[in-house]
Amino acid sequence: MTSSIWLKPDVLAGIEPIARVMLSKTSTIPIVMFNSSDPIAAGLVKSLSHPGGNVTGVSMQWAELRPKHIELLREILPSLARVGHLHDTNVPASKLAEQITRQAAQNLGIAYVPFYATNRADLDRALAEMEERRPDALIYGGGSGLFFGLEQGIIEKTFSQHYGHELDRLRSKSGASSRRHK
Repeated sequence: MTSSIWLKPDVLAGIEPIARVMLSKTSTIPIVMFNSSDPIAAGLVKSLSHPGGNVTGVSMQWAELRPKHIELLREILPSLARVGHLHDTNVPASKLAEQITRQAAQNLGIAYVPFYATNRADLDRALAEMEERRPDALIYGGGSGLFFGLEQGIIEKTFSQHYGHELDRLRSKSGASSRRHK
């Protein structure tokens, strides 16, 4: 990262954790952040309306979107009784995301089942716990390298082993192809 700063590019860009590192290295080169869950909590900007500093970009407004995610899950799966939520606790907005998701689930009478990870060992433990506690649906947040790319990997494989028939049914209903892991 330091070598990138040393080259003095016109602009830097990256996901929230990378943008935080960039900001720690320069206050003059413009930084474009992608997919920040909460740029204020991450220390990237002072406010959404007046960010100040050298960072701009896209913020996912989880406070508004997460309740909609839960509602959509309920529409897709009317029998939804337990929603799991996998957290990367390295993400500054993880606690806020948990509060919002817990409240959204409770408002619909859905049990909220959190799972936490800060590293790969924690993730493996959380996936084992997930198999044991068996939520009907799973929400997991991005914004960090821990979950980056797992959508096609471990999480989907684990969930497919237990809920593959449901995933296949939903994919066929939506016209998406099956990617079920064996």
